[in-house]
Amino acid sequence: MSGTKTIRITSDTIDDAIRRAESILKIPKEQLKIKVIQKDSKSLIGKKKAILEFTFDPREQEQRAREHEILKFVALKITSKGIYLKVDQVPQNLMLAAPRTVRKYLHEQNILEVDRTLLKKIIDLQCGKHILLQKTDVYTIGDARISVFTTANNTVATLIRFDLETLDRDLLLKYLHERNITFGLKDDIIDNLHDERLLNRAIIIAEGTMPVTEQRAPLKYHFDPDKVSLKVDDSDNIDFKNIIQLTSVKKGQLLVEKTALFQANQAQV
Repeated sequence: MSGTKTIRITSDTIDDAIRRAESILKIPKEQLKIKVIQKDSKSLIGKKKAILEFTFDPREQEQRAREHEILKFVALKITSKGIYLKVDQVPQNLMLAAPRTVRKYLHEQNILEVDRTLLKKIIDLQCGKHILLQKTDVYTIGDARISVFTTANNTVATLIRFDLETLDRDLLLKYLHERNITFGLKDDIIDNLHDERLLNRAIIIAEGTMPVTEQRAPLKYHFDPDKVSLKVDDSDNIDFKNIIQLTSVKKGQLLVEKTALFQANQAQV
């Protein structure tokens, strides 16, 4: 794989090899591609050590380091009045990557859709003050105050809770149903909304899938598509070795058709 590097580590156990790789590379295991060459084992003739290969992309690590540095200058605040973003003086050499990094950060915080023009203005201002990014419409259920957002395509519903007052589950479900949020509800999350760690945080409570439209209808092939692809190496050189295996077709032959569409509104939240 172009641009990647691989190291091999031999250790007493697989877990020990992984810990050593994390220590040597300063990269968490979740960001490493790990291949077990040999498992550790014991037998009458002796003991075999574990041998593992760890592959990583230095460019990805550099990108993560830049993102980490940028986010030192970013702060998010969620209140019943709205979602606020503060951006301090980001170093000039990091400004180019700042918009994408901040959007990624907001997405990780379940702030899924924001006005990109406004976001860029906030980043460019770098005033060090919290600026309103998005208003929150507060709804009271019993004694609890909440706000619910849905994405433009109605596939994800997000809830923000502003206090620890008792939130009646049945009343919440009734409210969601009134807003046509019924599919893909995350019961385990809804049942734990009393957790104070979830206060003033955007939590995804329902997640569906995009409905199938004419443009997104699945394709049905009348040939073997696996025999169409030619191998291309990292230098974009094409291997014509197996070209004889390509499927022959005749003029006017039906090759691909869209399958029948189906109603998928229930797949929305």
